[in-house]
Amino acid sequence: MEEARRRKKLYPTTRALWLAGLWFSGPDPVRALRKALDEVLSFLPPILLAHFVAHPAGYVLVVPHVPAGLRPRRSCYVEGDLYVEGRIFRNAVFLLGADLAGGWGVGPHEVAHLLDHLLGSDGRPEGVYLSEGGGTTPFLRELGRELQTLYRSRPSGGYRDWIGPRGYLARSVQMYAAQPEELRSQDPAMYGFLDEVLLSEAFWKDKEDCFGHPGG
Repeated sequence: MEEARRRKKLYPTTRALWLAGLWFSGPDPVRALRKALDEVLSFLPPILLAHFVAHPAGYVLVVPHVPAGLRPRRSCYVEGDLYVEGRIFRNAVFLLGADLAGGWGVGPHEVAHLLDHLLGSDGRPEGVYLSEGGGTTPFLRELGRELQTLYRSRPSGGYRDWIGPRGYLARSVQMYAAQPEELRSQDPAMYGFLDEVLLSEAFWKDKEDCFGHPGG
């Protein structure tokens, strides 16, 4: 049952499946696409993954291009209700097939935005994100305050000079997933927070009740 619910959260569009051969080589590009999509969530500890799966909002869609009218025209997280292939998806990551195949950590980057929103304000429209100091419970608000402290004391240089709290967390998760040693070298405090707290299986153990009532 849990596996079936998880798969409902991961939605390769029909057109993305048709075009899978553009991004994935081998005898079965559709299977390769589905496997890569499954792996997008592999950086999440089990309890955080279970929270995402159980939440009524939050999806990851694989698309050949971002639907018309949405900005930016690249892989992105979009708040609110979105109508795709006859279904309504509330709060969705639009992940380009090319980015999914590229292995650059774009998937974890956008999923980080989604979880940041769900943990910060239950995914409510224009709600505060965890990285902005939000949190749906006192426990999560404490994590939000830690993220705010990390943001204020972040190292200088490169994108960190101009990025906001949401982007700082998402870019850090992307590096943690794709270039962990580089993140450890450039930003050891954020690396430690991700490795020992936010993305740590040991940290979340026995904390199933810390999320409140998703979608309540």
